[in-house]
Amino acid sequence: DVEGLGFAIPINTAAEVANQLMEKGYVSGEAYTGMSYQEGYVSGQGGESGGFDEFFGGGQSQQQTAVYIAEVIGKHAKEAGFQPGDMVYAVDDKIISTFDELSTIITTKKPGDKIKYTIVRNGEIKNIKFELEEKGHEEIEQ
Repeated sequence: DVEGLGFAIPINTAAEVANQLMEKGYVSGEAYTGMSYQEGYVSGQGGESGGFDEFFGGGQSQQQTAVYIAEVIGKHAKEAGFQPGDMVYAVDDKIISTFDELSTIITTKKPGDKIKYTIVRNGEIKNIKFELEEKGHEEIEQ
C-alpha cells in the first residue's frame, strides 16, 4: 500500500507545454518516426521473420519478442520505403527487442536527425536511413 505518492512537473515546463498546445495544437521539438509499432514474437527457427536466426547467428528454437511496424504514416517513413509487417531488428546499430527500447532511442533524437533502421522483410535484411519528423506536426497537416 502506498499513500501520498505524487509526481511533480516544474511549472516552467508545464507552462511551456500548455502554451504550445494552445498555439500549435501539439508540443514541438519531439522526434517522430512516422510509424506505429506492435510487439510480437519471432521464433528461433524460421517463424514470421523467414529465418531470423539464420541471419543473426541464433539456432535456438525459442521465441523472442520483436517489434514490427504496424502502420506507416509519416512522409519521410513512406518515402524511405517502410512497410507494415517489417520487423525492426536494430536502430542505429542497437538491437531492438521491445518497443520501450525503440522509444528510448527515439526520445534522445530531435526532428531532422537522420536515423538508421535495420529491418527484416520477407527473410531479407535491409538498412534504411531516413529523417525524423516532428511529433504532432504530421497529424495536424492531414
